[in-house]
Amino acid sequence: MARNFARIALVLHSVIACSRGGEASLTDRPRHDAPAQASVPTPAPTAEPVVAIVSTGEPPQIAPAVMPALEVAELAHFTEVRAVPSHAAPLLGVLAPSTRIEVHPAKKSDDCTHGWRMIAPRGFVCAKMVPSNGEASQQYFPRVPKGALVPGVYGKLRSEGARIFADAAAVRAKRSDAPTAALTVRRLGTETIDGRKYWRTRHGLVAMADIRKLDSSGFGGMDIDDGLAAPRVWARFRGNDGTIALRTAPRHDAPIQDRLKARRTARLVETSPDGAWVKLDRGGWARRDEVRIAKAATAPDGITADERWLDIDVDEQVLVAYVGTRAVYATLVSTGRRTHDTPTGVFRIERKVAERTMSSRPDDDDPYAVDRVPWTAYFIGSYALHTAYWHGSFGERKSHGCVNLSPKDARRLYGWTAPGVLPGYTEIHGSAAQPGAVIRIRSAEDPTPAWQGYAAAMRESAAHG
Repeated sequence: MARNFARIALVLHSVIACSRGGEASLTDRPRHDAPAQASVPTPAPTAEPVVAIVSTGEPPQIAPAVMPALEVAELAHFTEVRAVPSHAAPLLGVLAPSTRIEVHPAKKSDDCTHGWRMIAPRGFVCAKMVPSNGEASQQYFPRVPKGALVPGVYGKLRSEGARIFADAAAVRAKRSDAPTAALTVRRLGTETIDGRKYWRTRHGLVAMADIRKLDSSGFGGMDIDDGLAAPRVWARFRGNDGTIALRTAPRHDAPIQDRLKARRTARLVETSPDGAWVKLDRGGWARRDEVRIAKAATAPDGITADERWLDIDVDEQVLVAYVGTRAVYATLVSTGRRTHDTPTGVFRIERKVAERTMSSRPDDDDPYAVDRVPWTAYFIGSYALHTAYWHGSFGERKSHGCVNLSPKDARRLYGWTAPGVLPGYTEIHGSAAQPGAVIRIRSAEDPTPAWQGYAAAMRESAAHG
């Protein structure tokens, strides 16, 4: 058994590289107030989510029979947390600099100058740290300003004429470079040079006039109180005013009795015999191709009664969160465009990263780089669920292969799914003791996709356990 888990951990560690539990009650739904970092119901910015830990197999035996008193120490640098005191051990996560953690006394080791220390709540670190009189950190990453949707201010460089300067001296000397890719940047600060305002970015200084400031979408999904016994419907963006027509009968020539704005919701009451129209509970018939619909789906084999998992329907551009067989939350997503398809399969979240800068592959015909994408959850290779702070077209294919979520949804689901997020961590990795949540991505062409990657390795290990 131990050998099998070690092999799973190796698969998990090496596969991670978009182009580049309880009863199904209200508390089981993804929370709006995800960890001030990441993470349903009542917003409470200081509250942190309760994340069900889904255990499979035997947790590593790392605790001695008698536990010495814990001290608090502050980390000097980014610090890896390992499952056992070895640099070759599975990685559980990464802690941020200046994080205060509870630690056990150091144990000397030939491969750790500072001595390996067991930390709370789990894992071991080999790191430089200093004693602290403060309490253990409670900060979740990324930090989100009160009332904000996202951690920072972002913008996209204009495609024509934008220039990047190394510093103020380069601005005055008119020494600059043209972007080599479509750049979306986070503002690190501002400077005024000779009366002109500039954004300070990781690439350098860029004139404010050359940046289109991005306003993140406030869209968010909905709690499900009936397990999707009544399918939920969202209107798609149509026409100049972004609305769809609701007609008195399922015919193109029937009078319009109302209009429904894009991404407004309703419940499906009836479908016309030919499947081309749907009747909504708010009254009126909508064309089937002008709406997105969330319907209850059968869980993959092996899902337990209290297990939290996600189902994504690529054709509908809909994500539904489940506890066991009961749907508790539903929302719209944006998966890969036709030339950048999102892979279908049954996966597990391999690791979560508080913020990740993303870029295109070297051979991409449409190169891009996007700064500091919050609440990123990788499920295989470079494919992930993550925030899209740069668009609001949820319900339509838009990405380079990843699953785009609104900031509200990304934050909720980041904290709700396993592996659970912890204070001070900039990364959290799935492990044998707490495997990542199952994500099924399916389509009409692949309605019952196969288990893939880390998820498949876990199933194989369980089968031979």
